[in-house]
Amino acid sequence: MIILYIILGIIGLLIIINVIIFLIVLKSHNKMFNTRFMPSPLITYYDAKEYSLDSKKIEINCDNEIIRGNIYTYGDYDKNKIVIFCHGMNACKEAYMQEIGTLCQNGFMVIGYDHLGVNESDGKLKGISASIKSLDYVINYVKKDEELKNKDIYVVGHSWGAYATINIVKFHKDIKGIVALAPFVNISSFLKHSMNMKNPLVILMVNLIEFFKFGKYADCDGLKSLKEYNGKVLLIQSTDDNIVNYNYALRYLKDNLGDKCEYIILNDRLHNPDYKAEAVKYLSEFVSNINNYKGKELEEYFKKQDFHKMGELDDTIMKDIINFINK
Repeated sequence: MIILYIILGIIGLLIIINVIIFLIVLKSHNKMFNTRFMPSPLITYYDAKEYSLDSKKIEINCDNEIIRGNIYTYGDYDKNKIVIFCHGMNACKEAYMQEIGTLCQNGFMVIGYDHLGVNESDGKLKGISASIKSLDYVINYVKKDEELKNKDIYVVGHSWGAYATINIVKFHKDIKGIVALAPFVNISSFLKHSMNMKNPLVILMVNLIEFFKFGKYADCDGLKSLKEYNGKVLLIQSTDDNIVNYNYALRYLKDNLGDKCEYIILNDRLHNPDYKAEAVKYLSEFVSNINNYKGKELEEYFKKQDFHKMGELDDTIMKDIINFINK
């Protein structure tokens, strides 16, 4: 009987310990994601006017919160296609205006939008899965809109947006094609290889929290999603990516998917494979020096930077993306 009590006591203690760990993980998750991301007013992004784009504002209801974005066009665009651009973490649609502008000037109608909890859109981030949920609602909007519903849909995404891009095909297998720039494959991979989280129990708990918050959108794995998708896929990443580990992202997908997808592999672009090598170097130097400044000094440091130079696109990569969509 004493042995039974000891066993029950140990089980009870383990349950209490796990509950405490879960509450700590939940608090950390909420601290990280129960917030909004607003772009710094000190950053000068590319502008739609620089590309002479026409734009129309759109609002999409997402569980009583509004996703806001724009439909961008330029001149005589292809009336049969629409490209949805899915932005990365700690960024917004404006941070990708050079990509959006280039796509528009090459004949595509493009939707650029802010995920829930970002910039012009409502709500808080809530979690990693927010990018998939937001993208799902944008695609549903396109499919239901009288002027857009008959167009072939293509999705282009970067980083967090690329994670959404390779997984959205789980819910929309009729998308004609996707382009993923530096995607991570699933939440566990992101936590382990991007956030350096090694404890499997904590990773499991984060996945559970994401599932409680997002349901089906948290239960996604890029490899499984792509295996079940028959549309066109272009994956692009640099082997020296300092945010998303190449070995557990594009290389992992390539090893398992083979010629099901197309790949562009670079070696010197860090986390921005569609940027010029010189732009990546300039951006990296800027980021590495930020911690050396505070207050007014930080403001002055920002004012001295050429943000357009940091985001200069590689014409060859963009041409490859454009040709891929046009095939």
